[in-house]
Amino acid sequence: MDVSGSDAAVIPVVVVPADALATWSPPGGWVRREGFGLPSRPWDLRDRCWVCVGSVADGDGAAAALGAGVRGTGLAVAVELGGTARLRFLEDLAKLHPEPDASLRPPAAPSGPGPADLGLGELERRLLELVARGSTLSAAATEAHVSRRTAHRAMARARTALGATTTASAAARWAALEPPSDDR
Repeated sequence: MDVSGSDAAVIPVVVVPADALATWSPPGGWVRREGFGLPSRPWDLRDRCWVCVGSVADGDGAAAALGAGVRGTGLAVAVELGGTARLRFLEDLAKLHPEPDASLRPPAAPSGPGPADLGLGELERRLLELVARGSTLSAAATEAHVSRRTAHRAMARARTALGATTTASAAARWAALEPPSDDR
């Protein structure tokens, strides 16, 4: 399948809530593929337009998912990792297909001020928490009872406050700053 010049040329990489993973559908032109196991040949799988779908619960799962992404597949993952492993995985995931203006440097580890010192409003903190748990920004907007446009604007403010270029790296930095809540 030739993806040049189409919307399918943008490789989808998304974090999906675990309860929505079974029903998640790839964008037009892409084919859902369960799990992260891939054939050994060919190595470059971009022309297959596959989106590997699965849960990442440990280091082996993270390595398999990232390995599939490096080979040109899209990814739809439910992230079940916690702590620094979650942070590292989300940062690596954000690096797979960064925004065009994103720096090639890995995001700096958060230091200095804590979550309360960043000047984030209640909406920004809520959206960051939901995305860090695995929700998409659209799903987080729905849960926070705001429009997608408002959610995108709030997330842009949060990215700026956290010094992040992508939503995934902002959520990862937030997760590193914020202690886990009891309702996870």
